[in-house]
Amino acid sequence: MSRGTLILAFIVAPLATPLVLLGADGLHGMPFWDLGAFVFVAAFAYSATILFGVPSFFLFRAKHWNNVFLYALFGGLIGLLVSVILYHRVPFSVMNLEYRGWHALAGVLSALVFRMLSGVRPDHVVQH
Repeated sequence: MSRGTLILAFIVAPLATPLVLLGADGLHGMPFWDLGAFVFVAAFAYSATILFGVPSFFLFRAKHWNNVFLYALFGGLIGLLVSVILYHRVPFSVMNLEYRGWHALAGVLSALVFRMLSGVRPDHVVQH
């Protein structure tokens, strides 16, 4: 994986989060495209990438974990963790599971986009 593709992956992958979360809002009747909301959510996505995604990348690289399911699992857990941190006063009730699920899905998609763009091939071999 080249440094350029890795940087591109860290820049593009977090943008899946505002697309998913604003898309979920659109499904609930809220306006889908609002540039201010997109930038606001993207700022949190980039912060989560710096706090959780970058360390996860180094962990994955050190352990030689390249499995797509591990990327999806960690991405979902990171999305859920960020949801809990940002909305810690929102209880884990059945009514809020959908809301937390959208955050987890956003994390899964971000992780998969990162994996795709960063140069990890589907056969679990890192491209050089």
